[in-house]
Amino acid sequence: PRSRHRHSVRARARPPVTMATSVETLSQGVQRVLAPAVRECDKNVASCAGAQTDLTAHIDRLSHELEILVASMPEVSSAAKHAARVRTIKGRVESVAARIASAKERVRALHEEAFKMRRANLVKVAAEPMDELPENRQDMYRGVPEPSQSDDDDDDDEAPAP
Repeated sequence: PRSRHRHSVRARARPPVTMATSVETLSQGVQRVLAPAVRECDKNVASCAGAQTDLTAHIDRLSHELEILVASMPEVSSAAKHAARVRTIKGRVESVAARIASAKERVRALHEEAFKMRRANLVKVAAEPMDELPENRQDMYRGVPEPSQSDDDDDDDEAPAP
C-alpha cells in the first residue's frame, strides 16, 4: 500500500493536462528541434551577406580599374589614323620596289647590250695566257667579220668599239 500511496501523491502533484498545456509542450518540443537548424540557416545567411559585400567591393574595384584602362587606351580614331599611315607607307614601299625592279631590268638590258657590243671575248682572253697575239682572230674576238669581208684594215679590228 505504500507504493500505491506514492503513486497517488504523484498523480495529485501533477497539474491536470489541458489543451493549453499540451500546445505549449508541443511548441517547446518543436522549438528544441528546429532552433539549431534555424541558427545554422541564420549563420549561413550572414555568411552569404558578407560574401555579397566582398563581391560588391571586388566588382567596384575592378570597375574602377577598367575605367582607368579604357581611359588610357588610344582612341579608335587614332588607331584608324595609324592604319591609314601604314597603308600609305606600304604603298610608297611598293612603288619604290617597282622602281628598283625597273632599274634592275634596265641595268641588265644595258649589260647584255654592252656584252654584245664587246669585240674581245674576255673569257677566252683571261683563260689563256698569251705573250703575243693569237694566230686566229676568230678565237679571241666575237662578232668580228672575216678579214676578206671587212673594208677596214687590221688595226681597227683590234681597237675597242666606242
